[in-house]
Amino acid sequence: MLKDAFSIGPFTVRPVGCINQEQQLDIEYGHDTVASGLIVSKGTRAHIIERIGDRLADVVTNLRDALECHPMELLDRQEQVLAGFSSDRELLRAMSEAPLAAQADFCLCSADRRYAMAVSLDDYAHLRARHELPANAWIAALLPEEVTTAIYSDWRPPTGWELSHVAGEGSLTATGWQRASELTGVPAERLKRHAAREKASTRCPLGYAEWHLLLHRLGVQQLAMGTGAASARG
Repeated sequence: MLKDAFSIGPFTVRPVGCINQEQQLDIEYGHDTVASGLIVSKGTRAHIIERIGDRLADVVTNLRDALECHPMELLDRQEQVLAGFSSDRELLRAMSEAPLAAQADFCLCSADRRYAMAVSLDDYAHLRARHELPANAWIAALLPEEVTTAIYSDWRPPTGWELSHVAGEGSLTATGWQRASELTGVPAERLKRHAAREKASTRCPLGYAEWHLLLHRLGVQQLAMGTGAASARG
């Protein structure tokens, strides 16, 4: 039986009660409860994570959808997905809320198929160049500006909780500590220990360049050309 709250990525799983042989849990993000009253069978931390996996995925999807990052897909006449990218809201506003054009050789549509427009391959290339965001740009919107800024004098290192958005078990990028270590050169165990700390004043052992490189490699921000700094688009 789970007695104490635990963290997975930026989320906290908190036991709030028992019903017969099952346990009642809430999922928190920061100071907000984002899922409540989840009923799972009693078990270990690993068992509970497995049981609430679908609900955690829904929470992540809801966060992403609220932050103006819109997955787009290029389809052929047989509705096979040929390519795709994450777009800004401007492109979504330019699309029609309509079914796919049956006579079009290619269609650009939202991932939920709610919005669509007929395009040529040249149109697709132009729209992608103009509107594409890094795949995980929505995560940058969850972090404080002083953590993501490209201006060194205004920047501060992320806290452990902020780091857990980007890397580690349950991170929003689904990138583990070992991969984050390979991308930054910081030992995985050092990153893991830091993210486990609860005090918000504790800073991440990543320097400015290492942190922004990690954001760039994981599609959270793009490095500004010629500056070595990260800049978000959109």
